[in-house]
Amino acid sequence: MPNRSPPIRIVCKVFTLLFIITIIITCHLNCSFLIVLSGSMEPKIPTGSVICLHKNVQKFNIGDVVTYECGTPVNDQYSDFSHTEFVTHRICDVIEKDKKSYFRTKGDANKDPDGILITPNEIQGKVLFAIPYLGYWIVYLRTHSKMITIFVFIILSTLIYLNHLGIRKKQYS
Repeated sequence: MPNRSPPIRIVCKVFTLLFIITIIITCHLNCSFLIVLSGSMEPKIPTGSVICLHKNVQKFNIGDVVTYECGTPVNDQYSDFSHTEFVTHRICDVIEKDKKSYFRTKGDANKDPDGILITPNEIQGKVLFAIPYLGYWIVYLRTHSKMITIFVFIILSTLIYLNHLGIRKKQYS
């Protein structure tokens, strides 16, 4: 009979591997991760996805999906502080004006392009990949962290106690 790892070990190994990959990508490629809060890029990037941004991109082309700073401070339900809003859309046009390049962007699900032109300096990065729906879990964990911490503590305490009882039972039998 083959020796199989318990499911919890497999889950721990998967999360450890994902954590290591995230650290390598973040450090090596100078990337950052953001949660997508709207459906303007669906179906390619669904609402609730986590996107990985490559931050040191110098050249942008039509068709690239980029994230730019909108400039308006926002205070929302997902954070405890005011922050700048970011928009993730696809570059649909490059406009040369006064010897400078400007980009027009558009969400894949939007009918019309965005009403503003953005400069390369406003672009925070180019989207490398998206992990669909992972952002929902992150927001849930962030907003319910105290409850989850207590739940995990209770489960771990129970497992340690049951393990201790099992060891004591073996010693006395």
